[in-house]
Amino acid sequence: MGFNMKQIFGFKYAITRELDYVDEKEFTVFPIFSGNGVSGYYIESRRVLRLDIESRVILRSRLSKDRIRDISVRFFIPTTDNHQEILSIVKSHDTINLARDTYNNLIAEFNLDVLPSKRTEIVSIKQSIELSQFKLNNYSEIKLKLREKSVGNKYYLRKEIMELAEKLRSDNDLVTLTNCVKFVKSRVKYVKNYFRLGALFALKQGKGACDEITDLCASVLEALGYDVRVVIGYVIGGGFHAWLEVNSENYGWVPIDPTMGLIGGIGLRWIKFYSELKPNQKIITYSSRPKKLYVSLEYYLEGEKLS
Repeated sequence: MGFNMKQIFGFKYAITRELDYVDEKEFTVFPIFSGNGVSGYYIESRRVLRLDIESRVILRSRLSKDRIRDISVRFFIPTTDNHQEILSIVKSHDTINLARDTYNNLIAEFNLDVLPSKRTEIVSIKQSIELSQFKLNNYSEIKLKLREKSVGNKYYLRKEIMELAEKLRSDNDLVTLTNCVKFVKSRVKYVKNYFRLGALFALKQGKGACDEITDLCASVLEALGYDVRVVIGYVIGGGFHAWLEVNSENYGWVPIDPTMGLIGGIGLRWIKFYSELKPNQKIITYSSRPKKLYVSLEYYLEGEKLS
């Protein structure tokens, strides 16, 4: 192979423009789409990866004398889906409850009656997770599901989004997906943002981070009536990331990473935290009395803090 491979947690990966001979028994090849079609390839070791991930919530009182009462915290932790499986869960407190929503997200719920002044409480959930690659065997056979009801993302109702969606529409579902990804790859320049600015910002300004790029692609597909959801997660060796999933009749929820240019597949490096039920859904919510509580959520992978 005529390209340099990176290695992390015992598996190798690379991005290349030219594809030389690749042993497909050893590596999985994902085509990368850009405005001109396939512009490169993402290559990754063909294997299963088991890692330990910890979700840690830090609760700290900001009061110097009085106590904080009636603390309630809810936060997302990784769940099982079509490319990752949770093998075990260890909770720091027996009182932590785990619940699921309609998207099969895994939500940790914790209540604390009293937190004394200047005190810190650490709530932790440790999980063993098994990651595998997801890739459609036959891209051309994908049949997308239409949305059964209205969704929380109202961007797709905007005139600009509706007009763009009609331009990208095709009678072939795969061509529609490809048109959408090719458009955002050619018209939206990646720039890092500290705030999520939405689909219209990406469309009008021609720039955005993975959040805006994903929001734009999701809004276009929603404008065409498809069942779409935005995913918040982490890419090993990269950072916190957003991509989307589109529901299909024959493959279930299919991942698409418009920032990366991947359609119908993701590799071992992608860890899904949760799927958004509505745009800008917070990864953690909390309440207390009085509202003088410092709260932070941290994730650790194999003991190292994710950033």
